[in-house]
Amino acid sequence: MQRQFVSQDYSVLFQATPFVASDRTLRFMDMEDDIRYDVAVWLTGQNPWLHQQRESLANAYPFLSPALKKRSKNPAEAAIMDAIHRRESPEETLPTLLGISRAAAAALRHVDVETIGEGWCRHPVELLRALNIVDPTARPRTHYDWAVFHRYWMIVGLHLCPAYLAPASHSHRRMYVLEHLFRGLCLNGYQPQCHGLANRLVSGQEGFPSLQFVDYVAYVESCLIDAAYGLQTFKADDRDTFIDPSGIGPTRSESLMLRYLAEELVRQWEVWRGLMVVRKCTAPSQPQLPNPKEILRKVLPDFNDAVLWIMQYPVSAD
Repeated sequence: MQRQFVSQDYSVLFQATPFVASDRTLRFMDMEDDIRYDVAVWLTGQNPWLHQQRESLANAYPFLSPALKKRSKNPAEAAIMDAIHRRESPEETLPTLLGISRAAAAALRHVDVETIGEGWCRHPVELLRALNIVDPTARPRTHYDWAVFHRYWMIVGLHLCPAYLAPASHSHRRMYVLEHLFRGLCLNGYQPQCHGLANRLVSGQEGFPSLQFVDYVAYVESCLIDAAYGLQTFKADDRDTFIDPSGIGPTRSESLMLRYLAEELVRQWEVWRGLMVVRKCTAPSQPQLPNPKEILRKVLPDFNDAVLWIMQYPVSAD
């Protein structure tokens, strides 16, 4: 049977009365694993008022429907559903719950699910967070752009970070360097000739799961502190406090890394990864390998300046 497409105006599918699934409707929806079927299921509230609320939301923000069709274990998605049931406007709810700009939420108004793609529509909270991070001039426009936009998000690894899955009120640290890298990939563009940097990240992250880009960020953080003050300066409980005394905003090391363009960050990570692979694969009988400080000196183009910048922060005598 030839697949048919659901109109973006979902009000033509259902009336504001209890829903009865007819053969005609099921044929129209085609397959149950189709995302358009999920939209239709979500609209089938038995309460006429609830049906009207969901229909209004589906027409204004179609991408929310698939994820909200059943009670979610994701606290952010559950909070959005509760707000809808309280008759709160999405224009007010989404920025408040997720800590995003109104412009990021408005950018998705009336954008059809088939344009955005299933990968994003299954994870609307991540979608909103991604749009909030990316430069407004680099937001995707076509279906192809949205698919590449999703690929960049997955390659960088932000989908694995709790801060981008939870409501804004939850105390998870943002990954500022990963955001910076994601933003840089998007600014490079979405067309095939712009994929080189992302492809380097993909090919380089295979084979050694402990040498991902996020591991490089943590390595720089640790090594800069050790290079500036020595391994014995901090008790374990005090180390994180020194690195990030406020608990919010970029850490001292992250602030340094945010100065580099995305291409330079990828170059640093490739050099670091190569040195670490040699270190891991070299037999103990071989000559002694460079220590972490020496490795970082080969990676950072301004290593000495970075250490001096870290050292300007005083260390408690305790």
